[in-house]
Amino acid sequence: MKITRRTEQEINISELKAAIKEGRGLEVIRPHDEITLALDTGETITPVCGYVGKHSARFVFKDCLRKMWQMNKDMTNKGGYFRSEARRHVLEDILPHLPAELRESDHAATLMRGNRRRNVRIF
Repeated sequence: MKITRRTEQEINISELKAAIKEGRGLEVIRPHDEITLALDTGETITPVCGYVGKHSARFVFKDCLRKMWQMNKDMTNKGGYFRSEARRHVLEDILPHLPAELRESDHAATLMRGNRRRNVRIF
């Protein structure tokens, strides 16, 4: 047996950020919810909500860009994530092209500087 429920609603980035900041994040987004974002390159990415806390939400990227990407050039995890081509791809090819309202956040700026911060959120 399988039950799949999916609903869609329109919301802008400012409304979502305000709800999360005010502690009402779970009223508008829940874990596993997907957001469709257009990059300034014209491509669309899908951040998936992984966690909603009292004043924060964390997302992972699903289907980031048109083509498949690899961890590193020899298709291994040698060097780990922090030295990987995949990380460079996210930091250089995706984050700088997020909508301006997200690029301006402290969390996205931390990511783009390449700091080794864990559990970084873009909202």
